[in-house]
Amino acid sequence: MYQYLQKIALIFTVILVISSVKSGYTASSQPNKNANPPKQDIEYPLIIHVYKKYRAESLKAWCTPDPLNARNVDCAFTHKRINPPKPVRMPYTVEDAIKADPSLVAEFRKNPSAFKKEFERNLKIVEKEIPSGLISSKVRIKLEKYLNDPAMGPKLKRYYKRLLSARTLKELSDIQYYHESQTCSLYINTFNLKFRYIRKGQWLFQQETPGLWSNVLKSYELTSKNGGSLWTLTETRVPTQGANEKPSQTVWSWEWGGEYELHCDFISFF
Repeated sequence: MYQYLQKIALIFTVILVISSVKSGYTASSQPNKNANPPKQDIEYPLIIHVYKKYRAESLKAWCTPDPLNARNVDCAFTHKRINPPKPVRMPYTVEDAIKADPSLVAEFRKNPSAFKKEFERNLKIVEKEIPSGLISSKVRIKLEKYLNDPAMGPKLKRYYKRLLSARTLKELSDIQYYHESQTCSLYINTFNLKFRYIRKGQWLFQQETPGLWSNVLKSYELTSKNGGSLWTLTETRVPTQGANEKPSQTVWSWEWGGEYELHCDFISFF
């Protein structure tokens, strides 16, 4: 009787296996639609263009769905920022020097008299060397060549003419300081982020290890109302041990672009 029951059980098992093969899959092999939704059901961010509020700063990205994982999208970002002028005036007194470089305070306190004497000696050396170097024939030829360039604007020509006419270190310093006060700088950087799909209208990038130089963990969240094409980017920075900043969060929005009133006459690239 026992052997007969074993044969019945074996036949029943074979029937179940055959029926599952004919149907094309077993219950355990059915795909989980929630775990990895079909690619055609995901609304990907393809173009992102966002700005910082009240700042001449923007992020623009072109995104491409990951061909190996429908839940990922690779975005190539370009970061642009116009920095306001930051002029630096040459110090002519000990007080100005310490104000410009606070690290000199400790050295000054050791021996104020010796520090002042050394400062005045170095200032006289610079006063003798810089003007002679400025009006040398080599520099003059270079500046005059710039002045003959038809593409140069009137403000830049005026600046070079003033440099050519400078005769003292203070005059040269004042000319340079005024020029720097009218010069903004343009910063451009590129980087790539891989976002993973969270839900409709929400994608997330999380840094696993802090940056090499900043010791800061970053995360970027992309959100869009109703899964549309207008995206908002939220940048979160969490400092780790050794970082020199506090936790912060910045919102970059498509609503805050893309015009900005410049407070300068010139743009420098760096």
